[in-house]
Amino acid sequence: MKDKIDSDLNRKFIRLIEQKTGLRIREQSQDDLQSAILTRRKALKLQSPQAYYQLLAAPTSDSASEWQKLIPSLTNLESHFFRDQGQFQLLRDKIFPELIQRNRGHKTLRICSAGCSTGEEPYSLAITLRELIRDWENWDITILGVDINPMALEKAKAGVYGQWSFRRVEPYIQRHYFQTSGDKFHLSPLIRDLVRFRQVNLYRDSFPTETSPLQAMDLIVCRNVFIYFDPKVVAQILNKFYQVLKPEGYLLTGHAELSGLDLSQFKAQVFPESLIYQRPMQSSSAAVTAKIIPQPVYTPAFTPTPIPPPQQPPQPVAKKVSSPLSKPKTAKKQDVKTLLIAAETAYGQKNYDEAIHQLQTLLKDDSRNFSAHHLLAQIYANVGQYAEAKQCCQEALTIQEFAIAPYYILAKIAEEEDDLEQAKQLYKRIIYLDQNSFTAYLELSHIYHLQGDQTRREKMKASAIKLLQRSPKEQKIPELNNITVAEVLEEMAI
Repeated sequence: MKDKIDSDLNRKFIRLIEQKTGLRIREQSQDDLQSAILTRRKALKLQSPQAYYQLLAAPTSDSASEWQKLIPSLTNLESHFFRDQGQFQLLRDKIFPELIQRNRGHKTLRICSAGCSTGEEPYSLAITLRELIRDWENWDITILGVDINPMALEKAKAGVYGQWSFRRVEPYIQRHYFQTSGDKFHLSPLIRDLVRFRQVNLYRDSFPTETSPLQAMDLIVCRNVFIYFDPKVVAQILNKFYQVLKPEGYLLTGHAELSGLDLSQFKAQVFPESLIYQRPMQSSSAAVTAKIIPQPVYTPAFTPTPIPPPQQPPQPVAKKVSSPLSKPKTAKKQDVKTLLIAAETAYGQKNYDEAIHQLQTLLKDDSRNFSAHHLLAQIYANVGQYAEAKQCCQEALTIQEFAIAPYYILAKIAEEEDDLEQAKQLYKRIIYLDQNSFTAYLELSHIYHLQGDQTRREKMKASAIKLLQRSPKEQKIPELNNITVAEVLEEMAI
């Protein structure tokens, strides 16, 4: 049997995959593609990669069945609950309340998570809505998760997750919406029943149609999906999304994913946490008109406080969480340690405004207090005010140049903003400062996986494992939401 894939055949596979799925195979992912092709060729006992190509290209039921087996090796399954806290803050504080008020008369709400992978995103949307709508059982809520990967969808339907899926999630969420069974967390039927899943090829499938569930959507969330498509394919999918959305419906994408594309049919709104696109009430060929929305007042994340029926749609709120440069109203000299303890207590209770007030009062008397600047950075990062968080990190680093904690915050912000190159540089900086930082190796492994660089991914993973195995198994990892070393090793199947 011949197992070599020459450059001409490799190009044919890449073109065929793009024609069938819209997915663009990046150069760094081509070794993984060839490995997947050879694995499937051997499983089918075909004589050559050329024979496998002919099978995929044929318009037969056998070909369609084989695509279902190949596709899982072409897509990324990495996800976790409440990914990008800033965007979820925007949904919870602004977009969802507006949609709830708009649809309160007929009590229907339709949301789509496009590229939903293993289900963490649509279930996060369901949890957020469950906490916002007091009479949710009287509503007809549709949350549709769609993905091209059938294996991912099966896992999503099961609703069973490991600790790694909760690495940036409030412990309250796990306690309230999941049941523990061994090392796994089973989603409550209360949330699982709110979400339906459907296999959809965003590029090839036609929608909206009379029989398609992808129609009349109030919100489409499609994040970290377009980076895998050619810009021409993205433009086609965007046109479909426009047709699927109701007038005044919203499209939320990853940060900067649509840069350079023609978005003139949408109206863009710029919030502190994220850019979001809206289908206008009436079609217009005018260019995108971006309006700046003042920053909202933040409340503790994921507190189950129902939204009462407002008298009119929510309007932008001029007040914002205090800027790191703004002066506190009270500047009486107080004991620094007492103020820091008070700030940490308020932070633990998610009373961010009070924590910021205490910290700014402290900094008025002790402007070079590293702990205060660091805690401010954590707070601003938690509520999605990344510019303020970055500024506080820089202030902290001018005080302790070789401190690692601010670099972790900066790296996480870079990841949330989809600046993976900047995130990699920051994690490498952490490793330079502390060669035993297994968390930085883990995060680098994750980034290389997202970029399709499996060689570097495995190298970083091996370094992380070596360091983890030297650490006490019960040790908690603050950067990973206090997951223990043992839990991380188990998730990595060690």
